[in-house]
Amino acid sequence: MENKIFSALIDPETSIEGLALDWLSEYKQDPNTAVADVINFLLKSCGCDIPVQPHDIVHPDSAAETFSPIEEKARNYAGVEYAIVSRKVARFRHAFEDFFTSIVNNAGEDGILYYDEDQEDEGGNIIFSLIKWFSPMSTAHLRSFRHTATVAVLSMITELCELYKRRVDEVTKLVAQVNALKEKKKAKKLSSTEKKQLGNKISDIEAIINIENNKLSTISNAIEAASVSVWAHRNRDVDPRIRVDCVKFLAKWISIVPEKFVDASSLKCIGSGLSDLESSVRTQVLSVLVALFKSLYMDDSESAAKGAFGQFIVRYGDRIRQVAEHDVDDSARKLAVSLMTILNKLDILEEDAEAANESVLSQLIFDADDRVRKEAATYFVAAVSRAMDDLEIHENVLQKVQAALPEFKESWVFFKDIGIKFVTILEKTDDDEEEEEVTERLLLSNKRFDALPSRIALASSSIHDVMILKKSELYLEWQELLEQLLYDFSSFDIPKIRKIDEGDVTSYIEACTLDEPELQSILLDVLFGFLNSTIKSFSSNKLTKKRGQKEAANPQKSLEELYSRLIDAIPSLLEKFSFSDSSTAKVLRLISLIDLETGFVKLNKEDVYNRIVEIAVKKFQISQSSELLREVELIFRSARYKGSSFADEVESKLVELMEDLSYDVRDKLGNTQFSEISILESLGKIERLSPILDVQDYLDVSVQLPKGRQDILAKILAEQVAKFPTDSIESDELEQRILFVKTVVNILRHYSISKFAALILPTAGLTTTDKQLLDTSVVSSVLTTIERLSRPSNDLQGSVNTNVTDELRIFLNLTMLDIIISGWSSKVRAEIAGKADFQLYSIVPETVPAKTVAETMRLFLRIEDYYLDLTNEEKNNAPDLDEMVGYIASDESDLSKLTELQLEYLMCEIASRVLVTASAGLWLRASEFVKRLAANKSRISHRYMNLLRDISRQLPTPPPEEDEEENPEVEVDIDLDVDDVTGEAMQLD
Repeated sequence: MENKIFSALIDPETSIEGLALDWLSEYKQDPNTAVADVINFLLKSCGCDIPVQPHDIVHPDSAAETFSPIEEKARNYAGVEYAIVSRKVARFRHAFEDFFTSIVNNAGEDGILYYDEDQEDEGGNIIFSLIKWFSPMSTAHLRSFRHTATVAVLSMITELCELYKRRVDEVTKLVAQVNALKEKKKAKKLSSTEKKQLGNKISDIEAIINIENNKLSTISNAIEAASVSVWAHRNRDVDPRIRVDCVKFLAKWISIVPEKFVDASSLKCIGSGLSDLESSVRTQVLSVLVALFKSLYMDDSESAAKGAFGQFIVRYGDRIRQVAEHDVDDSARKLAVSLMTILNKLDILEEDAEAANESVLSQLIFDADDRVRKEAATYFVAAVSRAMDDLEIHENVLQKVQAALPEFKESWVFFKDIGIKFVTILEKTDDDEEEEEVTERLLLSNKRFDALPSRIALASSSIHDVMILKKSELYLEWQELLEQLLYDFSSFDIPKIRKIDEGDVTSYIEACTLDEPELQSILLDVLFGFLNSTIKSFSSNKLTKKRGQKEAANPQKSLEELYSRLIDAIPSLLEKFSFSDSSTAKVLRLISLIDLETGFVKLNKEDVYNRIVEIAVKKFQISQSSELLREVELIFRSARYKGSSFADEVESKLVELMEDLSYDVRDKLGNTQFSEISILESLGKIERLSPILDVQDYLDVSVQLPKGRQDILAKILAEQVAKFPTDSIESDELEQRILFVKTVVNILRHYSISKFAALILPTAGLTTTDKQLLDTSVVSSVLTTIERLSRPSNDLQGSVNTNVTDELRIFLNLTMLDIIISGWSSKVRAEIAGKADFQLYSIVPETVPAKTVAETMRLFLRIEDYYLDLTNEEKNNAPDLDEMVGYIASDESDLSKLTELQLEYLMCEIASRVLVTASAGLWLRASEFVKRLAANKSRISHRYMNLLRDISRQLPTPPPEEDEEENPEVEVDIDLDVDDVTGEAMQLD
């Protein structure tokens, strides 16, 4: 079916204004043909080539009967995509909307919108003749019909609102003129002639006002008819895209004519959208609310719309906070936080609601999502600014103090307040976590991000980003915080202080002084965050658009100046904060921000780096702090793997460390008083060095055991893991034993992977027979130990070790999969290279063992249950598969104590291993398991959804079936007879 309107709109050169005028001219000459052209245009836009004829338009009451056979035929070939949602037709959606708005606008200018001689019985409104056909089409079963007709009507309503506003403005001006003339007419000095002239002028204007009011009435009736017949039904449509469009257009109408659309039905639509099942709808609703509150409260005037939205927030405030805390869509969460920030800033909330918002916002500064953190940081910075205004340190006081103590900076007051606020938030978080009620525990702490760098550093980076982007008047420099951290507050010049009024000095000094170790430690994290944000801004366009034009002019030079200042300060910071391992770790963490070649080599500061490495080595030898050991490990890793000039020197120090640690373990194993705990510290440090150095050389050594026995260290460690206690033991001892198992298994994981990797190195030759047998024996022992220890929790064929927690089983199963994947990958690459070590490869299973498959999936299902329970989400089950792996729900697992973010992380860990093994063909019945992983992906998180976004690409391609039909049926887009997400039966208008 050819349609001139459709053909014109897909041409980017077409003048839409001219096309609308041509159609109006045709409408004036032959309304039925013109309406038929528009209906056929909609059908063509839906992918339907079955036209209506002009004679069908004569009887608009039979529109539903006319569409019914057309829709029935269209079902046979209608596709999923149609013009207004297809990306193949560039800018069609925009042109489509513009066409209908141009029709309404030009009809208003022409006058035909208000009166049509051929349709006097309908009030002369062209809109009615279109709505009578669009309305039944918008209730069709086919999504393409409903969506296309709905967008057409919503576009017309938008332009009707614009016309209504212009007419209202015009009437307002005319009424003002009449009132002014009436006041003028009352003047006593006017003659009777002049009064008569004014009376005639008033009558003329009032006649125009009557005409304009009639136009307003016509427009208002058209808006009412269109919105009642289409929008009122489609805002609850089963298709989320239609619901999104209904909310989006409603927002436009409210911003244009709030007096007509801020009512109970509109607010109910927006409010219910906050709980919509589709994240796209929730996101659109929140975006609308953010825009509306910004526009409605631009001035201080009172309005009915403001009052209505004030009541709306009272009713739906809790739901907005829930979205900010728990929504699976981080975009929705970000908008919810933005809305809460705006509401608090507008000062329109009740005291309790404002306090609830503040509680949520202050904790979301630690959120895992960067966008959410930045929105919360906007509120945090504003709160700091307000607090400083309340401190009442006046400008004259600052001048006095800085004259006597010029080294003091005004920013020190702000930095200390930032630190205090972080202390308060952390204390409140800890208090919340101590409460036993599940409803308390599942709140914001589940979204907290505890990985390195610390959550305070991440939050501080977001705070500084907000300052750079000028979302706040407050702007603080990292250099001044560094000076504050290095300043010795115990060395005040007493004579200088006495020259100033003691009260002023006391209040100012107290507001600047960092006298508590906890506060100093927090501000070290704040320094990291500010530095991180500043360094990133040098490589982006933030500074050129916002602050720091000088730095933006030469970012490389600015970066080198930053490096130089920071490198010079690190030794002093290490000396000052050596009183605790935690503070030392935070100082060492600053090195991760520095590019080694640019910062140390190019700036001739190698001696500083060597001094830092010496300190790091000593700390690694004597410290037991996991936080400090982690930072030292990162320093070693950076030097070894980032191609720096320090690689060889650092490697020699690592070799010495590893030899000492290995010797310590061997020595203690040979002692008759040996205990696992006695070697745990050294093993923990070996574990940290295992990814950096080849651990084979240190585990393939012979150990003399008591009673004359001798064996390889790696095999002895595997045997120690296999001795995991089966009897009931104290929780503290069990915790230590589990830590021992994890540490040793992780070392053996690196050891096994290194064995496989050694076989495909370019310089590696075939190993000797004795070496093959040794490697095979040790790696086989490792796999056997892991498999036995991770015995399925419901394996009835053997005894179950109840001391092995579900979290430990997850770790063991993931380790098993890592080793299998590594062995398979090495085998494939070695065969390609024309070499193989069959002794070692023979122990790698051809597929993942059935017990490992079943237990991995059981653990995944348990994690999924706990996650969905925490987030109050419904679960899509797959009973056959769940029963096949023997899954039984349990409330007694240690996994129940994990947070939402930790559970999500574990699901991602398992899913990634399953996908890799499935893509390699190592996972039996992979498609069933992978589909089960994806069953609830939309209810978990965007990170998890992205991992499983296209599972068809993750699986091996199955062979084509011989009986496959040559002409498969085209996918038909047919909806059930459902009108909305609540499952109500569709009402056909």
